[in-house]
Amino acid sequence: MDVEIVKENDNRMVLKDHEGNIHECEKLFTFDSDETKLSYICYTDNLKDEQGNVYVYAGTYDPTGESNIIKAIKTDKEWAIIQTTLQEILKSVDGE
Repeated sequence: MDVEIVKENDNRMVLKDHEGNIHECEKLFTFDSDETKLSYICYTDNLKDEQGNVYVYAGTYDPTGESNIIKAIKTDKEWAIIQTTLQEILKSVDGE
């Protein structure tokens, strides 16, 4: 589902979902895909699942700031690109 960026500063965002609920989130990283020609943002609300894993969310966004909507990922191809990028980032962090 798409979400609206209500407020943003540094690595923090306040998002409003389709039901009007407000969520405070932390931006993890952004990247552009040459393959899809889209810009992606990954973020978290720092909530954890039953196994203690932190939830991470992703969507497409407008890096120019003209639109304040984070759009939902629509294809398996996009999810694969996001997962590959996330794995690369985790490998580089673990390697430091």
